[in-house]
Amino acid sequence: MSYKPGSKYKSLNTLGDEFVTKDSNLPYKGDYIEMSDSTYFIGNEIERLGVELIIKKDKPNTKGNTVSTNKYNILKEDYFEFLSNTKSIVSTKNFPTKIDYTKGFFNRYFCKRRNELLSFKEIDKETYDSLKNRKPDYDWHLYNYGKILWVLSGESNRANTKSIEITERTFKGVGILFPNTEEFYLPPSITAPTPQSSEITNSKQPYIFNKTRESHPASDKEVKTPALKEVQESILRDIQLKHRKKQSQINQKIQQIENTETRLEKINKSTPSGGGGMSSGGSSGGGGGGY
Repeated sequence: MSYKPGSKYKSLNTLGDEFVTKDSNLPYKGDYIEMSDSTYFIGNEIERLGVELIIKKDKPNTKGNTVSTNKYNILKEDYFEFLSNTKSIVSTKNFPTKIDYTKGFFNRYFCKRRNELLSFKEIDKETYDSLKNRKPDYDWHLYNYGKILWVLSGESNRANTKSIEITERTFKGVGILFPNTEEFYLPPSITAPTPQSSEITNSKQPYIFNKTRESHPASDKEVKTPALKEVQESILRDIQLKHRKKQSQINQKIQQIENTETRLEKINKSTPSGGGGMSSGGSSGGGGGGY
């Protein structure tokens, strides 16, 4: 059957106890499309409909209807209404914030269709919470979901590799989402520089983009988006401002010490020597005795 423009349809999934193929009467399990005229076809793309499906027939009950048909008719209306209000899950890259960089880590979220082996998607926290709390925004029946701790500094390569290994125990294959174990990494010279580092304090060119990482060379795999670049540049500006203030305080203390030393030198120069005064007094006394 070819798709008629303007037709309404729903892309659904069956576990194998509802339909058989119309031509061979074989049970069917997997994706299917329900048309607005209550016909069903194998597939998940409206432009390429597969074999037509029909509802599986069971032995009739006392009222002449099959048990499966009765069950299906009861559940179908509510489920179809539920699906009509759901949205498709959109893959979303999670970016660390300034607060995350301050902590040194953040959580990344993902989901996977239950009936597909490696259909992982990275999602945002809002989508994760919706699936976890079974809200009607998405068809949560179809998905498994989880999160992974992602380290941003220090030994991030080792820490994130271990984090992936632990998560793989529950979500086999999830590592396909995170090929770069140092994604978003910032080296210690950026996150914890010394106050006297003039290269960081006075640099006009963003330091984090003209220096290589201080750990694993996997940095070459990372593509910095405008959003991530803005976060990292903002961190750099904050660090520059903080250490300029600290360096200024150090310079002020040095200047105060120098001023104090200068004043002491002036006082010492302007004060007569104590030994010279005693010598003068002794001479006067000796003259008096001669008289």
